[in-house]
Amino acid sequence: MGKRKKKLIDKKFQIRTMLSVAVIAAVFFTMCIAAVAFFTFNTRMKIVSEIDQLNQAVKTEDDIVKAFAAFARSASVSPVKLSVENVNKDHGKSMDTIKNHITMLKNLIDWYSCILLGVIGLAVLAILACCFYMIRLTHRISGPIYVMTRIVQDMIDGREPQFRGLRDRDEFKELYAKLVELGEKMKKKR
Repeated sequence: MGKRKKKLIDKKFQIRTMLSVAVIAAVFFTMCIAAVAFFTFNTRMKIVSEIDQLNQAVKTEDDIVKAFAAFARSASVSPVKLSVENVNKDHGKSMDTIKNHITMLKNLIDWYSCILLGVIGLAVLAILACCFYMIRLTHRISGPIYVMTRIVQDMIDGREPQFRGLRDRDEFKELYAKLVELGEKMKKKR
């Protein structure tokens, strides 16, 4: 049997069914997104707090090293001047390490935000796919019901029903076969 062009045969049934499934999926995905969002924002707040503490530690460390360097310059003892160079070198390495950690933490904030947006995007795609699938599924249900309703109406009106085959993927084939059998028996009784 050829393909029917009309996808919504029984709009009330098909749309109600599709929306029911879409709402259930939306509620489920909303709960998942809320959990991911809570985790993301909670983690973001902790990371921002850590970055603030690290920045404060960097400022304090810089102040300590600057004060030590100023003191060392005022001292006339040579070993102190040598120590200042070592302290400045070690301080530079420590500051680079801390700044790298701060950058890494900022990247984590961006990563968590991307994960949240990805989950939201996937949820929307899943809901749309679910809606599309439900329309196709209900089409395979509504089509045979529509055909059988027409046949029953023909029988009620006293007309000879026009039987045709259902599509390969249609549902209710057993019921349709029984309806054809009933129609054939009624035809023989006339």
